[in-house]
Amino acid sequence: MGKKDFGQEFPELHGWLEDFKMTEEQLASLEVEIQKGGAGNEKASARRWMDAHPGIEDKPALVAG
Repeated sequence: MGKKDFGQEFPELHGWLEDFKMTEEQLASLEVEIQKGGAGNEKASARRWMDAHPGIEDKPALVAG
């Protein structure tokens, strides 16, 4: 489901989403790391996961900080 003119309205985000790729294993391990970190520590947990998975952060991200 999506908005038909999403790509026209949000071209940068649309391009990023089209290029985004993550395996099921990567996503599952990220989810586990975030759960282990506990509530309020999501950002630090994601950073730990990214540090352990070089190359993922080389892809463009839309979230600052």
